[in-house]
Amino acid sequence: MSKPAEPTHSPTPLVTAAALPQLLIDLPTMQGLIGSPALETGAVDTKLSELDPGDQYTPPECLSSMLWGQSSVYAGLNATDAYGQTYKDPGPKGAHAVAQMIVLFPDRAAAAAAAQRVTDQWRACTGRQVTETRSDGLTPPHWTIGDVVQTGAVTTMVRRPDDSKRWACARFMAAKSNALVDGLMCSYDIADRPVQITNAILAKIAD
Repeated sequence: MSKPAEPTHSPTPLVTAAALPQLLIDLPTMQGLIGSPALETGAVDTKLSELDPGDQYTPPECLSSMLWGQSSVYAGLNATDAYGQTYKDPGPKGAHAVAQMIVLFPDRAAAAAAAQRVTDQWRACTGRQVTETRSDGLTPPHWTIGDVVQTGAVTTMVRRPDDSKRWACARFMAAKSNALVDGLMCSYDIADRPVQITNAILAKIAD
């Protein structure tokens, strides 16, 4: 008697560009995660970003420690699509801001390679000071890059300003399927919120 055929399992479909807006966290949910009912909708990004002419980060190899969704960071990795949403408190002195983006790649291996590249860049910049030059004439603080922390599937890093009266900012990242979550949160009380934000997005992405 022949053995019954083993059941076959189709691989989970990869994330598509059309699905990206639904995978990000909506405003009411983000207000709860951040702890700020005043949080408002900001800009939407439909592609990776380029630095504005005249803007500069020194040393340049620490750019990914400062900003999310930069095309130069993912150069050569064949990113196919990106979609991002920012939220922030109203006014120039708001206490919270968050940016969430998902970057898509051709396959799971490429997304994992992108996550590894960014993690390596963060680690190489740990303890270093980054200077930001702005074309709009503003004078940002100098930032010191903190340690890279792995919490489950989520990688985070907090950078702190030389002016203790300013907020700190956390970069957060995780790869799942062919998608890479890439984001930034700035607040006077970061705690584990970047991990919560990332996990909330990951929960929407099928394995």
